[in-house]
Amino acid sequence: MKTGLKKIFFILFAAALVTLVSTCAYTDISPAQGPLVELETDTMVGRTTFGWNETPWAKVSFYPPGGTTGIEVEWTWKHGESETTPTSMIKTGADLYSTSPVIFAQDLDNWLTKADRLGLWTVSTHWKHRMGTGDWQDHWTEGDDVRFQVTPEPVASALFLIGGAAIVALRKKRK
Repeated sequence: MKTGLKKIFFILFAAALVTLVSTCAYTDISPAQGPLVELETDTMVGRTTFGWNETPWAKVSFYPPGGTTGIEVEWTWKHGESETTPTSMIKTGADLYSTSPVIFAQDLDNWLTKADRLGLWTVSTHWKHRMGTGDWQDHWTEGDDVRFQVTPEPVASALFLIGGAAIVALRKKRK
């Protein structure tokens, strides 16, 4: 009787342990800050407006839960009807614990050469993680979409207005 009871307890313990490990491995993690968009040199404050000559960076930070061995963050940048191919960054091992919190940051390649960068942008951020030596979480956690506006630089706007006013004045003078 005691041997049968020990087997039952052992089976129940093993099942509880497997359930606990699988639950820990796939529990979503939440960011410490973000997702947000700001300048590369800003310190997780977030911005909603950028000048023509400023490069926005998408950022998110985490305090990795104990046992986390990897976090992957993916960003998709959208402008009007166009959307970039998702890009990602993975941090594992010592990179996860070198700063507290661990910050993931990315800018859009060749930002300052994009002629159509004025207007409203949206950055979608997703992430997943790995616990221990297990597999990566089997789904991307949805982050918030972050929207920001890129405006022309004030000097260019002022010159445009002055030039436009001069053209109008010349046309009226000719008549």
